[in-house]
Amino acid sequence: AARTNKKGVRIVAIVVVGVLAVLMLVHIMVHHHEMHPKTHHNTHTRSGPVRLHHSLSRARGGVRATHHAPAAARSSPKPSTPRGHIPISVQGRRSESGETMYRVIESDVVRDPELEFLHPHSYKLNSSLVEDVAVDNVVVVSWVNFALLDFALNWVANCKQAGIKNYMVGAMDGQTLAALVQAGIPTFAMEGVDAETTEWEKRHKDDIGRHDRFYQMGREKIHLIGTFVDMGYDLVLSDIDAVWLRDPVPYFAKFPEADILCSSDATAPTTTDGGLESPQAAHSALNIGVMFIRSTSNSKHLAAKWLKLLLGDDSIWDQNGFNMYVRQNLHTHHKVPESSTVDGEVKACKTCAEILPNRVFYIMNGGAKLGILPVIQFAGGHHYFVARIPQSRDVVPYVVHATFQFSGVEGKRHRLREAMLWHDPPEYYDHPRGYLTYTPYVPSDLVKYFETWNMPDEVLDKQRHLETLQKHFALLNIQIRQLRQAVHVAQALGRVLILPKLLCGLDRWWAPHSGRTPGAPMELPFVCPYDHVFDLVKWYNSGSLDFTFREYSFLQNPRTPKQVVRSHGSAYFCGENVYLHEQGKPVDMNGRIVCEPLEAEDGTRAFMDVHAGGVHNKVARSMTARVAGLKVLEIKPMAVKECILWENPSDRTEIDTWFEYSGSSWCCVQPPYNTSIGHVHYDLLPERTGTIDRHGFRRTDIVAINLGP
Repeated sequence: AARTNKKGVRIVAIVVVGVLAVLMLVHIMVHHHEMHPKTHHNTHTRSGPVRLHHSLSRARGGVRATHHAPAAARSSPKPSTPRGHIPISVQGRRSESGETMYRVIESDVVRDPELEFLHPHSYKLNSSLVEDVAVDNVVVVSWVNFALLDFALNWVANCKQAGIKNYMVGAMDGQTLAALVQAGIPTFAMEGVDAETTEWEKRHKDDIGRHDRFYQMGREKIHLIGTFVDMGYDLVLSDIDAVWLRDPVPYFAKFPEADILCSSDATAPTTTDGGLESPQAAHSALNIGVMFIRSTSNSKHLAAKWLKLLLGDDSIWDQNGFNMYVRQNLHTHHKVPESSTVDGEVKACKTCAEILPNRVFYIMNGGAKLGILPVIQFAGGHHYFVARIPQSRDVVPYVVHATFQFSGVEGKRHRLREAMLWHDPPEYYDHPRGYLTYTPYVPSDLVKYFETWNMPDEVLDKQRHLETLQKHFALLNIQIRQLRQAVHVAQALGRVLILPKLLCGLDRWWAPHSGRTPGAPMELPFVCPYDHVFDLVKWYNSGSLDFTFREYSFLQNPRTPKQVVRSHGSAYFCGENVYLHEQGKPVDMNGRIVCEPLEAEDGTRAFMDVHAGGVHNKVARSMTARVAGLKVLEIKPMAVKECILWENPSDRTEIDTWFEYSGSSWCCVQPPYNTSIGHVHYDLLPERTGTIDRHGFRRTDIVAINLGP
């Protein structure tokens, strides 16, 4: 009996110990799960979670980005709203280690319980992540933060369309990491992976300015270069606003002797044979927004030296740092002695004067070999959107980089939309309110003036070139007057305005010039991007006005459904007060413009009679009721003078006030003696003679060229 009792006690003790062991194991597993959530490295596929990928790339026209943090995480930074207005919610929480983790919640659909909080350290850049993506040891890389998430989605969409499969997007914050993972986009965490950069951040923890953050991002870029080449991968480095139209890797393979191939800010090509630009003729800065870096000892040495330079001097911009190394030898090929540099240094470099086959040359005093990518195939913003160099030569470039523009990220989006290189969701191309369009009247004599104008050798001066300046602003003023009336008509009819093309007589640059950006091979006049004339930040943020518009290429975009384009009707303004007679419309003996025939069997025409000085905004709708069901309503032609009488005068005031303050400026003439002001602001209400514009200048009958403020 005693033996039996002892045996029973031992069994109970074993059971108790076993239960305690199981409880301890469960506790350890839960704790480990919270600290190190399950990684999804093997789920970095291009298909990804289909439902969430669709939702992320879907409706960028609405705003729904929220942060649902539990009480324990409310001290964490609140995620920014993506500027592209992607309808997602991001939830955050802190792990026991104090690190903030995020996951995406789809607001319109019940959240998938399998979508876990992502631990940034689980996505730290390593060779196993890159190995799953690289093709022939090459990887195409960009990076993005949460505010510009829509640029990443557009970048990936264009990579896919170009047949590029070996891409990755670095996430600069936890919100972006969660969004990219849920969208099935190969990604890695850039946050806190570089000890040296982190030390730089600590030294500047009190600097919260945009300028400092911009410089910090440059240092992260150089760290990326070093990380990839150290792992043994060749790297195609791309800014997120660079759109890829063709796979560039076969082109890069033509220049095996180069350690680095880099794009350029040159405004004109130095060669036309499809090869690299000429070192002897290259004078412009290189643009590191598009680069190819081979994993060579030279590239590794350059990346380390480059990063050390930037970390040692907070004032140096990453691109300027790179150009310092390039200039040390590039100017050797121009006209200075082979041992001198523009930086005031003297370096003995026997190989620096040598140009290798394919126009590859030495930089960093012989430490690396570089080739300058041709601007025709690797186009910047002025090449593609303004001078249209590739288009004029029937060349589809490998990449288009949205540089050389004047309205921030809104201007970049709009230019890409104008060029039909931006992937908007389907509903963008079929708005329920329908669209309003028109072809502006442009005086032929002003067009002919610039077609036959002999551009001077010197920069423009207000006194010597007053007539040319007046012609340019007269050309824009007549288009601006019609555009303002179009805004009123679109608002009165409740339609989305399709902007017309803008014709400019003179180019815009950041300094005085002779009519074109220096060196640019372009014809005048030219179709100019809207950010040349308007502040698109204000256009895309119209506040209570709720003004909606589309780019001028909208109806030519293959993404616009054919049923939208074909659902087309016309409306005619009739009245002597709304036109200039030189617009070519028929007039009667009293000078009154005669309406075109109204009868049409297909019922696609209507007219608005404004002989009495304008048409009431509600009456305008009734007058166009017969074409209200059509998707596209074209006004033929658009009025030049006031044509809509608003029931509430404050509606007109609100539109005109917004419109007046949405203009930009033209730059620049040679500033007068003892001043640095050479720019001229566009007056968006030029017809209001005798009144004072927003800059304090009195409007006159003639086109005034007022410098400043």
